[in-house]
Amino acid sequence: RHSMSILLFFASLQWESIVEESEDEICSLIAQEADYLADKLCSEKS
Repeated sequence: RHSMSILLFFASLQWESIVEESEDEICSLIAQEADYLADKLCSEKS
């Protein structure tokens, strides 16, 4: 049981470092998606 919580702790640390490494990439993907959705919504209204 104790080893499981240690494993989870290390897994979360690893995940955090992956997210930090890819943060810029993730943000730009979200921004692109937001632009696409905005264009799509605006073109549907007109």
